[in-house]
Amino acid sequence: MKTWHRVGLSLIGLAFSMEMGCGHKWQYDGEFGIGSISPLPDQSAIVYSAAGTGPSHIYSVSWNGQKTRQLTSDARADSDVCVAPSEKFLVFVRQQGNNVHLWRANVDGTSQRQLTFGPGCETQPTVSPHGDRIAYVVSDPVPGSTYALSMMWTNGTHRQILTPRSTSKQDTTPTFDPTGTKVYFSRFPTADTVSLRGEVWAVNLSGNGGQCIGFGDDPAASPDGKHVAYFDQPQNQTLGLMNANGSGREIIHQNVDYGTCIRYSPDGHQLLVNGGDSNKSTIWAIPEDGTGTRAITSISLK
Repeated sequence: MKTWHRVGLSLIGLAFSMEMGCGHKWQYDGEFGIGSISPLPDQSAIVYSAAGTGPSHIYSVSWNGQKTRQLTSDARADSDVCVAPSEKFLVFVRQQGNNVHLWRANVDGTSQRQLTFGPGCETQPTVSPHGDRIAYVVSDPVPGSTYALSMMWTNGTHRQILTPRSTSKQDTTPTFDPTGTKVYFSRFPTADTVSLRGEVWAVNLSGNGGQCIGFGDDPAASPDGKHVAYFDQPQNQTLGLMNANGSGREIIHQNVDYGTCIRYSPDGHQLLVNGGDSNKSTIWAIPEDGTGTRAITSISLK
């Protein structure tokens, strides 16, 4: 049976991700699986990363799941894709060995160019609502690396630290709020080697004022700014919703096996979730009330 795994904090566990280095990215090892997902602002398609028998590539699928298109075909592995709100470009991760950096391309996959360079690893990019900044995770290509957040302009310049590196915590899965004035992210205390339960934090663009708003992983802010969706234990199988200040927590779906990515639909009516089981990896559309779950596209794991 083919398997897939996320090298990261929420699914496999902190100790395993630190051994692999570069953390919280997708490593396919030649197997099948769907990685990150990001809807086009006009809600015509969803862009995602996936792997078959070779390296992972970037694809798009129509909202009804009937039309799929491959956007990248490089010999290196492409993953962690995010579409800019302007719908004019996408940002993604390209990996070859320990060389893991951010790239930019047109939304159809053309005009690819590298944004980050050097010995470090940059993963999990997210583009601001105004399309002018990218928040992302930084780490080192060595065992025991720490994970923190940085930000830069979308042309790769003006890099700044959002959360400093620390051996006491690991920061992952950044996403902007709809106003573009703060970033939600997941934080895992490194001392917690038992429950591995993450916390949802928010920080402003200066890197100050960081605040924990509740337990969870992989936060996604609703387009109206009222809610934050998140995964929670066990094994990220529960999909929750809370107010932007952390109050009013509720579970809206309990059977998202090994959930690994959440995104709101642009109209705010649905949550797009990447989940899987032993047979397949699937992009699901789930209304905010948790009813009427629909599979958009799936990849067999066997």
